[in-house]
Amino acid sequence: MSEQTTFTEKLISGLRKAANELEELRVQAALGKAEAKDVIQEAGRRFNHYMHDAGMEFDEAKAVVEEMGTEWRSELQALRLQFVLGKAEAKDALDEQLKSIRLTMQDIESKIRSKGK
Repeated sequence: MSEQTTFTEKLISGLRKAANELEELRVQAALGKAEAKDVIQEAGRRFNHYMHDAGMEFDEAKAVVEEMGTEWRSELQALRLQFVLGKAEAKDALDEQLKSIRLTMQDIESKIRSKGK
């Protein structure tokens, strides 16, 4: 019977050891779960902070772009106006030059005709 008692004691001892190991594993899992929860919460806080900062930077950039867009639109309108006025001035100047050239040509033609007579 001593062999059976020894086997039974070994079996009981092994089961107790396994139970202790399972309890330790459960405690570690619970701690790990808590640590994992803390890590996840911290990551969530960092992500929310990043998203908040990114949103603020986006809003600032958007305001700058809108401001620059208004300024650029004004500058482009001024350039268009200068171009239109420049075209008008150039046309007027060209018309004046053509008139002057025609008058000069007529004068030369008149002089040539008067010398030939």
